[in-house]
Amino acid sequence: MKRFCLYLLMHLLGFMSFAQKKEFDSYDLTSAVKMLNEVYHNGKDKSKLRDLSSEFMFSKNENINMLGYSAMSLVEDNEGKDSLKRLIINKFPNGYLVRQLEFDKLIQDSIITVDQYELCINDFYRRFPKSYFQSLKSAEKFGFNPLSFYDWSYLEISKKFINSKNYELALHYVLLTDSLTKKLESYSIVGQQLLDLRENSKALMLSDKAYYILNKHDKPVIDEATVTQVNHIYLKSLIATDSTNQAISLANKLYNEGDRTLFIIKYLIQRYRDKLSYKEALHIIEDNIVQNHYSIVEIISDNELQQLYTKVGDSRSYDSYLSDLRNKAKDNRIANLKSQLIKRSAQDFSLYNLENKMVNLSDFRGKVVILDFWATWCGPCIRSFPGMQSLVNKYKNDEDVQFLFINTSQKEPDFKSIVSEFIKNNNYSFNVLFDEMTDWNKRIATLYEVKALPTKIIIDKYGDIRFHSSGSSSSIDEIMNDLITRIEIVKNL
Repeated sequence: MKRFCLYLLMHLLGFMSFAQKKEFDSYDLTSAVKMLNEVYHNGKDKSKLRDLSSEFMFSKNENINMLGYSAMSLVEDNEGKDSLKRLIINKFPNGYLVRQLEFDKLIQDSIITVDQYELCINDFYRRFPKSYFQSLKSAEKFGFNPLSFYDWSYLEISKKFINSKNYELALHYVLLTDSLTKKLESYSIVGQQLLDLRENSKALMLSDKAYYILNKHDKPVIDEATVTQVNHIYLKSLIATDSTNQAISLANKLYNEGDRTLFIIKYLIQRYRDKLSYKEALHIIEDNIVQNHYSIVEIISDNELQQLYTKVGDSRSYDSYLSDLRNKAKDNRIANLKSQLIKRSAQDFSLYNLENKMVNLSDFRGKVVILDFWATWCGPCIRSFPGMQSLVNKYKNDEDVQFLFINTSQKEPDFKSIVSEFIKNNNYSFNVLFDEMTDWNKRIATLYEVKALPTKIIIDKYGDIRFHSSGSSSSIDEIMNDLITRIEIVKNL
């Protein structure tokens, strides 16, 4: 969990600005945020940020003091930041910073006796009551809720009790969670931890509560990832407690509502096989290979599929059946990807490569160009690279296809040597280009509207962007199948 100062900075950064010096208590938080916003979006002048940070310290409003602390973080002046931190701690001994520091100590302390530790917890909440932070809720309109700390703290205490095998107290604290989304998230996290420790009945109790709460509320107010998390932890708990009929009923319900995750698919296939309902199992496999673009090996082994087909089979040989199934999947995948085609002009750019030579996008006009935006700290990027290397190998003799791997968002001063060493150590034959790393507005990633890493962009021979997608599988087969299809579609435009 990030320290509060960084948490506030993340949420308030986009709202900051600068104006003429005035008596600060005549301003509310809205005015302070506007002042800091202007400095941030007009060059991040460090002297202005430092002056503004000092001005904010004259305010009696703790939110504005914290805004000043965030401003000093932008200056990257650790000594100045530490000085402001001491000032805020002295001015607000029961405020944000002290609350976080004291809670960190509480979580790091060993549980010598449960009773003693509970006394420390109760003392902490008496010292930092919700009622005080209720008065600071003016920060909420800028994306930060000062009361959200409490739901987070209940989860952290619950996890600490789980680690010490005090499961009843773990349940007690997580059940104090107040907000709807945090309640669902926390119940699921603790439920999974209990399952991992084989405390299955306790996991079922908690996940059952989460599932009940989830179905009491409209789904649109809850994000899809949380809905899936709650449903899956509840299903896992039913399976773990041998509540087979309920588990099958829930899995079918989720599948019919559109949950096509491998967890649900594989569970239903296994249940149908257990019941000797081979036709139903085969139908689920075929449906998800053709309609949902899973590869066969992701769902079932080739040997298991052959055995299943033999039990159901028609007059065709297994090889003929398999060929037809793959052709149907390919045709459906092509039709689906063609529906995602876009068309907008790809802006030209010039970047240096690993050999310190300038590379221009316009040099490749007449070719299909695949841009892969990545960073060494990006796990999904790195996990996709074996698949991307296979793809590069496939097209290495195709003069109509060019791959450019644009390294972006590296924070290290020596990023070039880090990237070079990474490519060399992994024997990748990538054409790596270096994006602008300091000025966000000058980055090619910004120009190409890259919101997440990895992002892959495919440009046609006329210089138009035709596909723009983020994220990646780590499966070599899946990467190959998806991108080969996209590349061939664009080649034939």
